[in-house]
Amino acid sequence: MKNKILILLFAFLGITSCQKALDVAPDGRKTLDEVFADDATTSAYLNSCYQNFPTWGITDWWYTNMRIAYSDDAWDWGPDVFPFYQGSATAANPIQENDGGAAGWDNTIGFWNKHWQNIRRCNVFLSRIATATVASEADRARWTAEAKALRAFYNLELIKRYGGMPIVTSPIGLDYDYKQLKREPFKACVDNIIKDCDEALATPEFPWRITAPNEAFRFTKAIAAFVRSSAILFAASDLWNGGQNYWAEAETITKKSLDDCLANGYELYSKVTNPSIFQSAYQEYFCSRVDWSAAPVDKETILASRQLTNWIDVHGMPIQNANESGLCPSQELVDAYDMQATGQPILKLDKPYLDEKHLQPNYNPGSGYDPANPYVGRDPRFYATVYYNGAKRKNIKGILTEIQTYYTGNCGINPNDHKQSTGTGYYIKKYDHPSAIKSSGIPVSYRVMRLSELYLNYAEAANENGHVAAAVAAVNVVRARAGMPPINPAGKEEARLLVRHERRVELTYEENRYFDVRRWSKPDGDLAATDHYITGMWILKTGATFDYKRFVIGDSWNTATGAWTNTAMPRACYTNKFLIWPIQLDESRRLEAATGNKWQNPGW
Repeated sequence: MKNKILILLFAFLGITSCQKALDVAPDGRKTLDEVFADDATTSAYLNSCYQNFPTWGITDWWYTNMRIAYSDDAWDWGPDVFPFYQGSATAANPIQENDGGAAGWDNTIGFWNKHWQNIRRCNVFLSRIATATVASEADRARWTAEAKALRAFYNLELIKRYGGMPIVTSPIGLDYDYKQLKREPFKACVDNIIKDCDEALATPEFPWRITAPNEAFRFTKAIAAFVRSSAILFAASDLWNGGQNYWAEAETITKKSLDDCLANGYELYSKVTNPSIFQSAYQEYFCSRVDWSAAPVDKETILASRQLTNWIDVHGMPIQNANESGLCPSQELVDAYDMQATGQPILKLDKPYLDEKHLQPNYNPGSGYDPANPYVGRDPRFYATVYYNGAKRKNIKGILTEIQTYYTGNCGINPNDHKQSTGTGYYIKKYDHPSAIKSSGIPVSYRVMRLSELYLNYAEAANENGHVAAAVAAVNVVRARAGMPPINPAGKEEARLLVRHERRVELTYEENRYFDVRRWSKPDGDLAATDHYITGMWILKTGATFDYKRFVIGDSWNTATGAWTNTAMPRACYTNKFLIWPIQLDESRRLEAATGNKWQNPGW
């Protein structure tokens, strides 16, 4: 029985003839020997390695994205998010997503199981492919590389959430001695990931880009290069480096990954193809779909979610009659956008706020920022990402309308309605096609991996390794595409602040901020500086004058008394244990009973 597997009727990724090949009788079961004796079922087994592939964008969980909601870039009043905000997650009840439970952790139970299942499928495939029946040796080589890149990806997704995991590179049989199973050091796991990526990248038959729609979303060399770059960046970061310095290795690997992608046709999306609709290439890029061809318009995307993103109804605003305001940008995110004319941050990056609650901004006097006109002259990426008071958007009837986020405005803060009205004074614009209206949404591709992040990975590694000029040059490539002046830091410490600052702005609402602030933390640290208090902008209008008041989310201004209420809602999910996910309690107990080793993460 242990040689039997259930072949699922799974026709994902468009590998031809798979569904027909898997339509077996009478009970849908074949031995592994039978599966790998046929080209069609061999390719179908590789297909199964993509099963339950992660989703991103609003398909992450019930029309929101938890990693964005949990970061300091956004606030979401949705009830699914609040167990995490309130710190009520436990290892026994970790608050799961996409697995039948209340939202909170990003599919904790399902995520763990499904990723380990896919690693096992990759291991089975790799253990059989050398002797399998295939149509050509080119297919054998490509599929082998593809399975290795997939295995590397799944391993990275696990370790960046849970920490060091067992290194399993072959199928585990029924007679496996579980006492030998143990959690390996984080760096050892990363070395294993890099090995898989390097072997995939060394395979000539493995393509750099998918050029045919029927192969959409299959893995490529560019994905392997990206996974390798991301993995070593995590390993070198404070949370995971074990007190060791891996930045020289990180610089070498991140540069190689970037250079290889550039040499194989990847480039930043820098030209606006429809200037009558879009203000910048950055805006157009995030309001478009990935195209699969030998000469794509979008040469920046390395991996996109296969589920298209259509946020207009669940991350919209009252003038659109949206069902929910959704992931509303925080004041902290808005504060992150530099002034375009000077290229300088509006706050001092080493200490952006003078108080714990972020109500007293520590302004950079040389930026040119005017608190009385806060949305004038900012980084063009601000205007592509955030709807603010005075911005314009088509309403439900398709009429261009001014967005009024001031109190009593047409999209203003309403303390009695947190579902449809903003809770922060802002709405999200990124991924929102300007021509879309509620009755005619325009779904777009949610980018998961892209060339811009490779530039910033290299910039971080180069700077930490002491090569400040190289780091600055990489950051300035990204800023040039955005229409921003170059940075010119005085040294490594200032460059570190600017590199991290650039990551936040360039990669906002792409899940990076959630992981970045954690990997930059010390193992005994916490997230008090970023995730404890989240603020917004409460705007009062008197005649033609606006009064801008920073406030902690949950407070509301009482116009009668001229004072704030006392209902501010600090997040409880900033403490040390929230740096790393818990392993589901019953799973950790099973593993500890089987191996005699401790498995649970600190604090859980």
